[in-house]
Amino acid sequence: MSQMKCIKSSLFRLVICAAVPLAFGCGGGGGTKENPLPSGTPVLLLISNDKLHTENADGTSPTLTSPSDHAFHGSQSADGTTVAIGVDNGSRQDIYFFDKANSPAGTKVFDALAVGDFALTSDHSAIGYFDDASGGIQITLKDRVTGATKPWGPVVPVSAEINGIGIKGFSPSGQLAVALRGYDIYLIGKSALKPPQLIAQGHSPRFSPDGKIVAFVTPTGDISFYNLQSGETQTVEMHDKVQLISYAPDGSAIWADASFNDFPGHTIIRVAKVDLSTGTLAFTTPIASGAAEQLLGIYLR
Repeated sequence: MSQMKCIKSSLFRLVICAAVPLAFGCGGGGGTKENPLPSGTPVLLLISNDKLHTENADGTSPTLTSPSDHAFHGSQSADGTTVAIGVDNGSRQDIYFFDKANSPAGTKVFDALAVGDFALTSDHSAIGYFDDASGGIQITLKDRVTGATKPWGPVVPVSAEINGIGIKGFSPSGQLAVALRGYDIYLIGKSALKPPQLIAQGHSPRFSPDGKIVAFVTPTGDISFYNLQSGETQTVEMHDKVQLISYAPDGSAIWADASFNDFPGHTIIRVAKVDLSTGTLAFTTPIASGAAEQLLGIYLR
């Protein structure tokens, strides 16, 4: 176990609240009228030894899934019920969905899709990605059933600050998106005719299931929580540095890829659970001894 402590930064709160326009919900965040949190058994979707596996959140019943390798990344729906992953298909991606109806093997929904970063919408009915548009770039939604596309929000003028930006998630309300360029984390409003707003430095940003928090990994490998209502940020200092994070579907914990001392002088990346109520980190039993792991997301089965 690793002990952690929280540090509040009131200075960061003042700077951020001044920077985020009211249309983005600095006083609300769109998180007050969310659907009830779903129920089910949490399942981890992860890569070990270059193979895709599912594992119950308690560490039992690891299962090899299909497709078997070359997964780019995963996107977890805000309600925690579904994960979509992109699998290498030459210069394109095949997109597979994992949920109660498609577990453990997943179902291919999109074949050879020419997109980079993508994110599942809050109701997991579509994926969203940045696409070229007249006068800039725009988040486009692609329906998982029909394949039809439509714009999600306003056209964003391209500038040096956002060139190469990629979407990382939608809020449960569907009114906000979070995006990343390098270590710059941006909020984008669906109806606000404003450019993306820089809220923090870090990576792996994730909306909480209630839509009130954006959690992210800091450049130093700690976990921070940006409050969309107050603009305040709390940072959890990790002794085992973190790379990627995913929220538990009920919001009670965060799962992470973290550095693990396999034996003296040898560190690998393993999946661990961060308990937000006790401030502890516990690594899961490895699927393969000595193998690094990568967490793609969590869904309910």
